[in-house]
Amino acid sequence: KKNLVAVKVSEEGLFSVKCKICIYQFGDTQNMKEYDIQETPSSIVTCEDTIAINTGNKIVFINTSGNFLKKSEYNGQLKDFNLFDNGKTAVLLFRDSAEFLKVGGI
Repeated sequence: KKNLVAVKVSEEGLFSVKCKICIYQFGDTQNMKEYDIQETPSSIVTCEDTIAINTGNKIVFINTSGNFLKKSEYNGQLKDFNLFDNGKTAVLLFRDSAEFLKVGGI
């Protein structure tokens, strides 16, 4: 199944931003799934049914139904991140280290 992921940003005040991650099934824009997030995403990576949202100091993992899977906070400068193993595992790449995370599945 193919999905489209979009970010809707709305300003709640002078210094407050609210974001929604909108998930559309390809070809069906009427049945949108969504996930509310308080920070503006700096990047998003997808693999199969898993969506990883990088907000700058944490990565939030959700599925294509908009359900929360896991959150991982990190210190340091994240260089890159990716999903593999059908979205069940994530790798966070830092300047001098790598961290592997089990996101979901068996």
